[in-house]
Amino acid sequence: MTRDVGTSGSPDERAVLLVAGLAELAVSTLGSALGTVRGLLRRSDAAELAAQAEHDLVARGRLVLDRYGTVPRPTWRCSPGTRGPGGAPMTSERWEPAAFKARVDEVLHRFVAEEAERFAAVDPALDPVAGQLTAVVADGKRLRAAFCYWGWRAVGQPDSDALVRAAASMELLHAAAVVHDDLIDDSPLRHGRPTAHVALRGAVRRRPRAVAAARSLAMLVGDLLVSLAGQLFATCGLPAAYLARARPLWPLLARELIAGECLEILHTEPNRTRRRR
Repeated sequence: MTRDVGTSGSPDERAVLLVAGLAELAVSTLGSALGTVRGLLRRSDAAELAAQAEHDLVARGRLVLDRYGTVPRPTWRCSPGTRGPGGAPMTSERWEPAAFKARVDEVLHRFVAEEAERFAAVDPALDPVAGQLTAVVADGKRLRAAFCYWGWRAVGQPDSDALVRAAASMELLHAAAVVHDDLIDDSPLRHGRPTAHVALRGAVRRRPRAVAAARSLAMLVGDLLVSLAGQLFATCGLPAAYLARARPLWPLLARELIAGECLEILHTEPNRTRRRR
């Protein structure tokens, strides 16, 4: 393939290449992401960096597809709204964000609702905390799940409900990071709603140090979401051999995630206004 990987190809082709590049980046060279974080924190030409990053990822994705072969022609077709076994919406090779989001949301909402119910059953006083477990996963574009899913599809793997569950676990890990990030940033709102540490003030309003107690509860919500992410991934239904190959990536993922947050704190000026997500 000799065409310019940074500019040519249809939007669908470029999307597949970008996701394939992200998958390769996550598996083989995730450590280099720290260098990118440092560069973003030190430089102001973010647009130029973003353009270069996209070009590099497209190039990486083309290398992945050259290595493993192109994505095979689908053996089935589905239109938006098509339902698979159990009534779950199916996902075709064509990118349909709404259908994919609905599919991930169905997994997330059911799983977290069940876990929140088990958590609240320990003691009725835990109801507000359990409520935040469901609240923090209510919104989102599900981009992390999409990267995981389309990385799988880009190397020729078929659509799989088990893989969707595995991809949904990435959203739980992201939700945990969001709760912790809001604590670090002291953000009052996210998606127009009170953040977890603000919403939980009502549960401890009679305590002498209610604000600090609410922040502690929110921190524990984030910690529990990390645990639930691992649980959902481990029980997603993929073959044990696949799970065993992915297991070493979990500590790497945690290390890089926390390192990125630490670098943001270390390199951000104290009086700088932090961006509200």
